Amino acid sequence: MRILHVITSLRVGGAETLVSHILPLMRAKGHDVELAIFDRTPSHLLSQLHEQEIKIHAFGQGKAAMYSPLHIPRLHRLMKSFDIVHTHNTSAQLFSAIAAPEGPVLLTTEHNTDNRRRHHPILKPVDRWMYDRYDYIIACSEAVSRKLREYLPERLTGKLSLIPNGIPIPENPLHSAAPKKPLSEKCDILMIAAFRPQKDHLTAIKAMPLMPPHVRLIFAGDGELRHKMEIEVEKLRLTSRVSFLGNVNNATELLQKSDIALLSTHYEGLSLAIIESMASGVPLIASDVEGVKEICGGAAILTAESDPAAIAEAVNLLIQAPSLAEKVSQACRKRALDFDINATADRYLRLYKNLLARESRF
Repeated sequence: MRILHVITSLRVGGAETLVSHILPLMRAKGHDVELAIFDRTPSHLLSQLHEQEIKIHAFGQGKAAMYSPLHIPRLHRLMKSFDIVHTHNTSAQLFSAIAAPEGPVLLTTEHNTDNRRRHHPILKPVDRWMYDRYDYIIACSEAVSRKLREYLPERLTGKLSLIPNGIPIPENPLHSAAPKKPLSEKCDILMIAAFRPQKDHLTAIKAMPLMPPHVRLIFAGDGELRHKMEIEVEKLRLTSRVSFLGNVNNATELLQKSDIALLSTHYEGLSLAIIESMASGVPLIASDVEGVKEICGGAAILTAESDPAAIAEAVNLLIQAPSLAEKVSQACRKRALDFDINATADRYLRLYKNLLARESRF
């Protein structure tokens, strides 16, 4: 099959990470796979695909390029030569729906339970039209599927299914690769998340004064709210205990060096950061919100949304009970095995083949 994936950029994010992993797998299984991106801003994900010689059609650079309708004519010409066109993220979904020529099967993956577009009634007719243009829609989690059905129930009959996102699962947990000091002596908490309104870095910061002074909080990620969080850290006099690393390309190494993983958030589709944390064997604390509890499957410690005291209590519990930390680590590792990227790629490819076979009968 000739397969084109379309995405706004390869800046760090769940959909972007999925695409960077899955394209080489599809090519290794004998398919001709290419990528179209609106914004070619350099990133480690983009570099990885260049290194693996995946053909990339880059339309522009910078944030404005992510939302430019000027890409539509070029998309139309490009899409004509593919059997399958698979889109990710809002503007890629919309512009591909407008550009779609006759011929290719058009699919999209919904990566989140919510977005700003759904809260503007004037945009709902646009969404109705857009989803009608797609031959098939994939939800990355049960929560995403449920929310989309609630939003546009009449548009999804017979063309929506669930395929969880995945990551490469290491054969051995990183967390067990080297001996560590007891959490009562050293406790580094790592939160991997972009600084945007969906995530809840502020609650994690506010939890720090409620924990012992040897506990440190490390943020990996970047975004428009980072500066605001840095100001909050200074205000609470936590600069010696809270670090901002920016975007990273060594998340697995950082997890190996960490003692606890954290995701404080307001909602999720299917968080690859959660899966990466669980796969490493690091005990995970995460917000008990839609899109998180389904992924964790009872393995992680879940805390109430926007509750600093609850996060602090969970951390203190892991510090005081090493046996519990080990139990959570093992449960997380076992749960992560359900999200192997190879299974995700195989399910996508089976769906592509079935849709092409269906189209050929008409």
